[in-house]
Amino acid sequence: MTITELSQIWHKTKSALSQVITHLEREGLLTKSRKEGNAREMRLELTELGRRMSRAHKRYDTEDIARTTAELRRECTEAEVDAFYKVLSVYNRVMEDDFQARPPRRGRRTR
Repeated sequence: MTITELSQIWHKTKSALSQVITHLEREGLLTKSRKEGNAREMRLELTELGRRMSRAHKRYDTEDIARTTAELRRECTEAEVDAFYKVLSVYNRVMEDDFQARPPRRGRRTR
């Protein structure tokens, strides 16, 4: 994956992602290399440590969601929890659609 592709997926500037990527590279979680056929683009690839960290993070997220859902079910009915997740899903889609409709920001904000 390239920084440009990540910026489109995460809706972040290439500059902001570049800083994060530099940090992740220093920590040994990913590598950068020139994209074949295009010397200006960098190809990003997780290292083995990066893959292990990614799996651990996904496991943590899954466990955290399970704990949160269990906590909700202690005080809410199954129907209430289901309704909550449905509303949350629609809300996320509306926010994503709104974000997609906005033109990309350029440079710094002025006050």
